[in-house]
Amino acid sequence: MESLLDLAQLNHLRTNLGWSQHDLAKKAGVSQSLIAKIETGKIDPSLSNARKIAKALAAETPTGAMVKQVMSRNVLSFPPETPVLEAINVMRKRGISQLPVIDKGVVVGRVTETSILEHVEELATATLHDVMSPPPPLVDKATLVNAIVPLLQAYNSVLVLDKGVVIGIVTKADVMGAALQHKL
Repeated sequence: MESLLDLAQLNHLRTNLGWSQHDLAKKAGVSQSLIAKIETGKIDPSLSNARKIAKALAAETPTGAMVKQVMSRNVLSFPPETPVLEAINVMRKRGISQLPVIDKGVVVGRVTETSILEHVEELATATLHDVMSPPPPLVDKATLVNAIVPLLQAYNSVLVLDKGVVIGIVTKADVMGAALQHKL
């Protein structure tokens, strides 16, 4: 499972909000020493603590920001009959960890590094259909960022639609990047 936060960015996110480690710890319900150890890379938090920290940071997102303002517009996707090795090659070259599987304009699944690793013995002959997971959540471009934060805590991404057509993707990194650029 993908981390809920880019832990390398935690210090930057916290300081951009004007919070001390103590402030973030109090808002997240964790100890200040845990925040310090995460920021210095000494430990990785448990999933429950990462969720608490993500929720505390997400609570600062203004209510007016829409997903169309933070989404990545160039959505790379493949049809289900694509060989897995071809998709892996493109994913590595583009530095992405997931992609939607789209069949004739319909999102039918998603492929992540995790779903690929679960089928490592079959990769030489597998297609994306063989290794894909259910599709990520689909939301309209006017959906508020606050509304997708709980979805991003459960999924790696959310696909953005305009009149039923995929026009973008929002990942945890997109939301954090927008926060860093003060778009949120």
